[in-house]
Amino acid sequence: MLIDEVGLGIFLGIVLGAGYSIPILLLSLVYRYIANERLPILMAVVLGVGLMGFAGGLSALADPRSLTTTQATQIAVGGFVIVWIVNLSDRLLTKVPHRGRLFGLIGKGRGEYKTIKLPDAQSMRDLIGRAKVPEQLKRDLAGMEFLLPSDLPIDELVARLKRRIITDWGVGNVELELDVHGKITYFALAGREQGVSASVKEGSVALPLRFERVPAGLGPGDLVTVYLKNGEVIDSTEVIGTDSVQKIVTIIVNQRSIEKFKDQEATLVIGLPIFKHLPLVKDVMTGPPQAVPLAETTKKVVELLSTQRRSSIVVLDGDKPVGIIRKHDLIEKAVAKELKLGSVQAKDIMTTPIVSISSEATLDEAIEVMRSKGLTELPVLDGTKPVGIFGMAELLKAGVTIPTRWSLKAKRQ
Repeated sequence: MLIDEVGLGIFLGIVLGAGYSIPILLLSLVYRYIANERLPILMAVVLGVGLMGFAGGLSALADPRSLTTTQATQIAVGGFVIVWIVNLSDRLLTKVPHRGRLFGLIGKGRGEYKTIKLPDAQSMRDLIGRAKVPEQLKRDLAGMEFLLPSDLPIDELVARLKRRIITDWGVGNVELELDVHGKITYFALAGREQGVSASVKEGSVALPLRFERVPAGLGPGDLVTVYLKNGEVIDSTEVIGTDSVQKIVTIIVNQRSIEKFKDQEATLVIGLPIFKHLPLVKDVMTGPPQAVPLAETTKKVVELLSTQRRSSIVVLDGDKPVGIIRKHDLIEKAVAKELKLGSVQAKDIMTTPIVSISSEATLDEAIEVMRSKGLTELPVLDGTKPVGIFGMAELLKAGVTIPTRWSLKAKRQ
């Protein structure tokens, strides 16, 4: 019966596919240690299905009329099993450090090698102006080790490592730097390009403008200031595309500005510097932030804000931040109501939920949070632990100026 033949084919496909995957996996392991590359999946599948064919599968394809339902099912299922096992095992092998006795035996006489380890996911940056890679991919790459000849120049090591990551993991681009010991000091990724929309954040639009003059070599990811014919200035915006033939530059602007700029032309486009190693909040923050318990009096809060010369103070429930008191909270919820500061508790005037930033966030991300929320400073939290304070004072200390489009105006919440 047909069902019996299909069932037998599925059973044989699973058994033979799993069995013939074993020599292919051994070959993949040897190939990885000798060539320092993953065995191409197509080659592994062809070899595996080829071996399975000697058991009566592929040999029947020479005469299709003799091919039974069982054999056809066996070939299809076996091929699928081999693809799945080889692909899964090859990914697991990339996590295995390239050290041990096996490598010592295989690599004998081939010179010295060094292991280059990728940083953790939080230390992996996104290339400015390019499509972002999924966070899961960063976690998969985190801590991965690559074995490369130690006698290669640094530039060649970087080129080989970039080629391996782009080829094996399908990313669009990689930028990295190595120190003299082969340790990665900078690592940034970009996804494969997916059109304009991948580069446009929510609340922004891509605006094409005709231009008269632009810097030579201007391209996606550059930061520019655009001077328009009507005298308006678009300050510190990102370029996502240029067309030198049509003399059009495409930039990112706030969605609310589209009516204002849509029919304008640019007389001059000026390129601005961009941090290659974008500073993180933890590099410039001060702290830890001043904090008070829920039951603290408002009078004490006023005293603390006055002495520390900050505009906010964190409110804790035990060790957990649950709210924040800003100066306008004091004015609106206590002073304006003529309440006695000594009898009003912090929990009565605090603002919740608390708006914060991670210490691993970039300055650009922190500025965007402040801009969108209308704030001039943010508490820095690692999980639920307050570790610092970040605001305009820290930006000025770091030598960072705020472009016009990021002007921060205090907003009452």
